[in-house]
Amino acid sequence: MNQATNKREKPVYTFMYDDEKRILIALAFLIMIVLGLGFIFLNQWFTLIFGGLLVFIGLFRFLDICFFKRLTIGKTRITKEWFYFGKRSIKLSDLQVGVAKRLWSGTIFFQHKDSIGLDRLTMQFEVFPIGNSGFNLIRNILIQKRIISGHELSWNN
Repeated sequence: MNQATNKREKPVYTFMYDDEKRILIALAFLIMIVLGLGFIFLNQWFTLIFGGLLVFIGLFRFLDICFFKRLTIGKTRITKEWFYFGKRSIKLSDLQVGVAKRLWSGTIFFQHKDSIGLDRLTMQFEVFPIGNSGFNLIRNILIQKRIISGHELSWNN
């Protein structure tokens, strides 16, 4: 085995969620699950589909928030770690980034540029538990590494 691939990359930046904000956002997704279950039991086909979608998305996001450990940006990779689900890593040269920013919250989406299948699934990172200063730091790192240009409207809010 090659020595270079066996050696771990040292993190340049590490982002972790603030525990109080993590609890607040987890409660918001828990409420989303409860609302989805309420819609499911209204016995109409549209509310059944809408409620099922809310439960699915809420459960996925709730588990992601609860078991998130850290986001690490290294010299060549970005890695998201969970307590029980392991790690997921993407090379910075293959990285495509998007953002959905709201008033004080938002989500950053990381995904492979050219992959298909399960590698195309996004890594999602909530902005609320790290605050606007953490969001701006991630933005500046991505501009510095030339992944985004910084002129995109959604990154400037």
